Amino acid sequence: QTRYSSRESLSDYEAVRSRSARNEFDCALSLLDRSAPFASFSNSDLNDKHRYDIRIFPGLNSLHALTASGPRKLRILMKAWNDSEHWAEYSSFSVGPESDNYRLSVSGFSGSAGIGDCFTSHSGMQFTTKDADHDTRTGNCATDYIGAWWFTNCHCSNLNGEYKNSSEAIGGVYAEGVIWRLPFGNHYSLMEIEMLLLLRERRQLQLLCAPDRDAARGRLFERPMVALLLLLLAAVPRHVTEAASSVQTWHSSRESLSDYEAVRSRSARNGFDSSGDSTVQLAAFNASSSLCALFRCRLGLSHCRKCRNANKGAQRVWTAHSDCWTTVQHRVSGSVDFYRNWTQYQSEFGEGPDGNYWIGLNSLHALTASGPRKLRILMKAWNDSEHWAEYSSFSVGPESDNYRLSVSGFSGSAGIGDCFTSHSGMQFTTKDADHDTRTGNCATDYIGAWWFNNCHCSNLNGEYKNSSEAIGGVYAEGVIWRLPFGNYYSLMEIEMLLL
Repeated sequence: QTRYSSRESLSDYEAVRSRSARNEFDCALSLLDRSAPFASFSNSDLNDKHRYDIRIFPGLNSLHALTASGPRKLRILMKAWNDSEHWAEYSSFSVGPESDNYRLSVSGFSGSAGIGDCFTSHSGMQFTTKDADHDTRTGNCATDYIGAWWFTNCHCSNLNGEYKNSSEAIGGVYAEGVIWRLPFGNHYSLMEIEMLLLLRERRQLQLLCAPDRDAARGRLFERPMVALLLLLLAAVPRHVTEAASSVQTWHSSRESLSDYEAVRSRSARNGFDSSGDSTVQLAAFNASSSLCALFRCRLGLSHCRKCRNANKGAQRVWTAHSDCWTTVQHRVSGSVDFYRNWTQYQSEFGEGPDGNYWIGLNSLHALTASGPRKLRILMKAWNDSEHWAEYSSFSVGPESDNYRLSVSGFSGSAGIGDCFTSHSGMQFTTKDADHDTRTGNCATDYIGAWWFNNCHCSNLNGEYKNSSEAIGGVYAEGVIWRLPFGNYYSLMEIEMLLL
């Protein structure tokens, strides 16, 4: 085992525990940051290494050198002005040589909840600066939008754009700033951005939570990253265990338990054993009692890990899945107006995934453009009963096709009928953009915005009704799922999630 001495900022870490152990770690060099308007990133000589306090660009020559032997994994960390944090990741990233104007190659997108792919569209492009135009635009994107990037015509992202302070960052000049369009839009400059490359991988065996009679073996993966946006040392670990009695792989996290229910507790050394029970989805070890508490998903669901609840718990736990359900729509009260126009529905709005929320039509298309996703709809009635509907295939078309819906493969909890397949093939309708099959406009007739036909079996973006108005109110108005609730029942809560 090799150890490295350093004086480390702990801003990207959280305490797990204190113990006598030799936990492997590694450190990596960070190279670039956008967190304040200190330096100009529109310089022509970005092939050299410019260092401005902690805000530096590593140089195109360095980027090529780091990826010349083969593509690296790229991670992009983003911080918005409401202090929310997001990420995008690409499994393959490389930069070509100077002779090819540092041509970009990037693919294999994944991202946190709501984040769309704003880099793959730049793949294949050469780097452009204010004095070296290699984009496909008639003019020069670098001068038109004050930056330097692998521009196309011109950009979905421009992370080297001019940094905007809080007073200018939101609602400013079109597409100027530190831009990641999906889902933030062209009038939003990010507060912070960081790009990181994965260098290499090392392994160490470690016991996790095994039963007394049959200790399981696990594997601890710790992956060092090269940061392309911040000069500090950072270790980015991922923990994975593999129980001896099963091929199931378990993943370390700090999880909110709101979507789980306890199954049982059993004696354990310091790890986990599911004893072949496929319903067990989460385990938590209690060191003081030496018990391993086992949990399954509520409502009989097979996989209930939500991205919005991931890493929000106080205690470290082990989950059966590393992936999670992305919240794309959520209704819990009437505090956010959902009776909005076409332009507003194209972008994200609301209180964030934990509250009243809409991810935006552009993001829905981006999330499903590479192929259909699984959709889950969670419903809560006014008697506090909970229900769900699930679709094995869900996708949303591009703006040019008015975000046409494709959905199929229904299943549901007891008594819940299919109220979405009948909307498949429909374009999205708002109060100012009528694409339904009705003579009038379903959005204005029923106060909502949806993939209406003539008009709806469901309208989950309908006007929220409080308890006094939700039952027996106006025909088909409200947060509607007609089967089995009917046209005079507006649901108490609704959440749409993609896997």
